[in-house]
Amino acid sequence: MKVDFNVPLLDLDGNTINDNGTILLASKIMANHLMGQKSGDALKLFSWAQKIYKNEVLELDPSDFKTLKKIVDDSDFAVITKKVLIDCVDKAEKSE
Repeated sequence: MKVDFNVPLLDLDGNTINDNGTILLASKIMANHLMGQKSGDALKLFSWAQKIYKNEVLELDPSDFKTLKKIVDDSDFAVITKKVLIDCVDKAEKSE
């Protein structure tokens, strides 16, 4: 499955959210979230974080996809952020 987090965060009006003129991307948030994980396969999560941070598409087998989906589902992000991450995962799942 191919998961692409290279999408902007949007406000309630559908406008991109900026931080000091920089568009906030789900890829940067997800990569940093993976780097903060305290359990799991550290080498794999680090590799995923590097790829996601570089806005690369992750190609995952079903087992790894399940792991990533659980990390997103279990995250404590605000709804405005978590919705975008869930959308990225759902899009990958539906395209298979």
